[in-house]
Amino acid sequence: MPAPRVPREDQHPYAIVPGTRVVQALVPASVREDPLLSAVIDDRLDTEVREEMAGQSAAAWLPRRHLTATVVGPAAWPMQIVALMTRKDAPIGAVVEHDGAQPTLIGAVTTDTLIEYVIGGP
Repeated sequence: MPAPRVPREDQHPYAIVPGTRVVQALVPASVREDPLLSAVIDDRLDTEVREEMAGQSAAAWLPRRHLTATVVGPAAWPMQIVALMTRKDAPIGAVVEHDGAQPTLIGAVTTDTLIEYVIGGP
């Protein structure tokens, strides 16, 4: 899967984010701001980061800003999906069906699938 799906407690997708965004959340801000720090930091920081995040859900430690799931219903047209994925800069969209208040993930649409559909094949 090109991007992890991060569910909320009710299992509705909280976010579907590019893997690089997830990895970015694992790196302390000081190292993101000054990548040269990564060359001089020992494995103690790795241990600290793992311990800090242990037991937390991904939804708890992903950045709160600009993260919303790219979710469509099963009746969405390809151009609707393309427009939503483009607007959210998402490589994958969740197809969710609602049975009352309970959402069910029934599939996913990737950018590769959409490109193949639009241009007529692989």
